[in-house]
Amino acid sequence: MRVQVCYFAALREAVGRPAEVLDVPAGARVADLASLLEARHPALVAHRHGLRYAVAERFAGLDTPLAEGVEVALIPPVSGG
Repeated sequence: MRVQVCYFAALREAVGRPAEVLDVPAGARVADLASLLEARHPALVAHRHGLRYAVAERFAGLDTPLAEGVEVALIPPVSGG
């Protein structure tokens, strides 16, 4: 199945693009996608801790299942004031 992955802030810089469409196996979860993305873009490994995922515009855990055509956003930690 296909999912759209959106990268924000430093993650966008790390992978060199704002988004991409990927094929993932049927029944995949966010954790499966995370592993696939780290293999595809090794620079993401440095951002692993503190990274948040949003599936269909809702924050999601690693065990969240993915569906055909869903948008998954990778959001790095944010600081500021």
